[in-house]
Amino acid sequence: MKANKYLVFVILFNLIGSTLCSQQVYFNNRYHLSGSESFYASTSIFEYNDNYYMTGATDDTINQSWRWVFFSIISDSGGVKSTKYLGNNANDYYPAWPGSFAEHENNFFFAGNMRYYGPFHQAGLLVKLNSNLDTIWSKEYIGDLSLPYDSNQHFNNMHICEDGSFIFTGELYYGQQPSQMVLLKADTSGNQQWVKYFGATGLNAGYSVIQTSDDGFAIGGFWYVPGSSEYTGDPIVIKTDSLGNKEWEKNLGGPHQDNSAILYTGPDGSIIVGTLYADSMSGNNPIHGDPYSRIHIVKLDIEGNVLWDKKYGKSDYKYNYLTNIRCLDNGSIIACGTRPRGWPIPPGRSGWAMKVTADGDSLWYRYYELLLGENSQNQLKDIIPTSDNGFLACGYVFPMQPDTGTQDAWVIKLDSMGCDTPGCSTGVGIENPPSPVPRTPYLQI
Repeated sequence: MKANKYLVFVILFNLIGSTLCSQQVYFNNRYHLSGSESFYASTSIFEYNDNYYMTGATDDTINQSWRWVFFSIISDSGGVKSTKYLGNNANDYYPAWPGSFAEHENNFFFAGNMRYYGPFHQAGLLVKLNSNLDTIWSKEYIGDLSLPYDSNQHFNNMHICEDGSFIFTGELYYGQQPSQMVLLKADTSGNQQWVKYFGATGLNAGYSVIQTSDDGFAIGGFWYVPGSSEYTGDPIVIKTDSLGNKEWEKNLGGPHQDNSAILYTGPDGSIIVGTLYADSMSGNNPIHGDPYSRIHIVKLDIEGNVLWDKKYGKSDYKYNYLTNIRCLDNGSIIACGTRPRGWPIPPGRSGWAMKVTADGDSLWYRYYELLLGENSQNQLKDIIPTSDNGFLACGYVFPMQPDTGTQDAWVIKLDSMGCDTPGCSTGVGIENPPSPVPRTPYLQI
């Protein structure tokens, strides 16, 4: 009897194991979405009904004279199902930063920008699309409504609030004058309700915005005051009430040139901040040097108190960027970005992704490359959790010899350990398993 029970257990174990393994999908794909010489760069992606919906920057497919935006549907196995475009031959169109393409109640919303040339000015843009990526309506947001439209209002990020309304952040500037951080609220139909500006002097820009657990808002941005004795650009977090009135401000920078703050709301109502921390500057020149930076993640409560503050890895020179950060339901955190390939610095770059626990303890960090030429670029812009308990990241690749082709969108499908192939190492970087993999008669876990 015991032998029969053991046999049943082994059969069930093998069936369940094979089912689980068969559900995991990996791919590492480069996408050129037309027959033209247009470039493609993916900036945001999300999952919906077993497909992935991606947007990003491109140019017109006729003579590549105008900046356009593309939208693509990708199957869960990595194949392109359809691609559509937003653009014309009178304006330039640009996507906002990662996370600015999202689904809400079976409709899709895209945030970006439009540039006019007669007279020259720039406006923030919100577009509502259906699941076939057809435009339902669009709204523009101009900073100065009176002619000659001498202001440029630029959206860097959008967040869809719980009630379906919208909150945007970015910057407002006049010519070469210092910029102000923007916080703009719109209703569910995209009609502007109010706008607030922060920062009276210097360069002030918002790059990330969230709705907080008390129905207020938080902006993650970057502030720099020109003429400072030292280039101490800092990541800034501003917390407001539901009407955009500032409640507190937090500077998370150090003595050197850091990076912008990217925000996400934790499941416990906390504010998760991802940025970079500069340990030093090249050539001991604090003003004109380049930073050596580490990944920097901070957890704040709703009052702005630091719950934990951690830095990760070694300092990378200059081209180290954190581009997006997200929380999972269990409070763990994923982030992605781009890093240089080493020293001396070639133009080449690798994408990276990492995961930490809800307490900020590192679980894994990996870097990824599709193009292997020394000077080719592999840049990641966004990362999301997927329904098979893995992750999906997108960005772009830019080839340099011996790599060939055009700048293309790049999407990689990862498992729960951040591997883009089965059996990759559990340490830093991506390693392929030995071939052939040695077999053993014993069960290994």
